[in-house]
Amino acid sequence: SSDVCSSDLGATATVTSSEELNVFLKKPPTHVKTPKLKHPIIVSRSDVPNKKEWSEAVIKAQKKISDSTIKKVVLSRETRIQFSDCSTIHSLVNEWVSISKNHYVYYLCLDKEDAFLSLSPETLFHRKGRIIASDALAGTSLKNENPEINANLEKIFRNTQKEAHEHDVVKQMIKEGLSRICVDTPKESPLSVMKLTH
Repeated sequence: SSDVCSSDLGATATVTSSEELNVFLKKPPTHVKTPKLKHPIIVSRSDVPNKKEWSEAVIKAQKKISDSTIKKVVLSRETRIQFSDCSTIHSLVNEWVSISKNHYVYYLCLDKEDAFLSLSPETLFHRKGRIIASDALAGTSLKNENPEINANLEKIFRNTQKEAHEHDVVKQMIKEGLSRICVDTPKESPLSVMKLTH
């Protein structure tokens, strides 16, 4: 389990996109009850980048941060899994939606045999009329089952310069992006810690 720094940014946007743009974002409902997923049979799995390439990317990123070439980097990995049964992906989506209370489930069916599935606590954007909002999430901290220890960890997390810097970089990037498409100056909500179940 972990916590992340969070603040919401919102502004009035001049939106030109139509209903043809379907954003596959859905806040998982808490009332959904689905049968437990049967153990799927995995035929194959591949990771891009692999472990060696990942380690090399981390070293390169650390050097660029040390050289002040970049301020922050988010490394990601694509995992391709082939199941013996194509219907497994639908059961997996239902399972994720039912157990992921504080996350968004991203699901895009590409064709009969291929699909994209991801899970994130981050609201990339939420639009209501001409109002658009986004989450600035950054930084992670361990959580403990002991409330007293957990409160102390959260206090340390809130006052760590590294975490504050990471959050500020993400916040400024989102504000700059929103400023290019919005009429109003983006407004911030107070900084808070988002508590995650995973």
